[in-house]
Amino acid sequence: MQQFYHWRPNVLIDVHEMYSDKTYYFAPGDIKRENPWLPTRGRDLTEKMSTFHAKALDRIGSFYFSKEGFDDFYISKGSTIPDLHGATGILMEQASSRGTIRETENGIL
Repeated sequence: MQQFYHWRPNVLIDVHEMYSDKTYYFAPGDIKRENPWLPTRGRDLTEKMSTFHAKALDRIGSFYFSKEGFDDFYISKGSTIPDLHGATGILMEQASSRGTIRETENGIL
């Protein structure tokens, strides 16, 4: 947090891995679970970035999901804290291979 306040980024990408049988996820989260304290301007930018990410993954034929499964309600998440401090926080998740080749429902990972 000290580095965040010192640096004051415009966009912060919070990158994680999730279950191996998932694909890619990117914000925005479940639209029914948005914190009302989050600024509308940040939500608009998140939506624009989501459209960009979707087009990029469509071009390479990759599976992904958005607007479900995760939320922007809890204000202490790494992707939500920036939203409350004048930046835009984006959560991104990718399927985890755990450092090995794995057979998943989507093929070899």
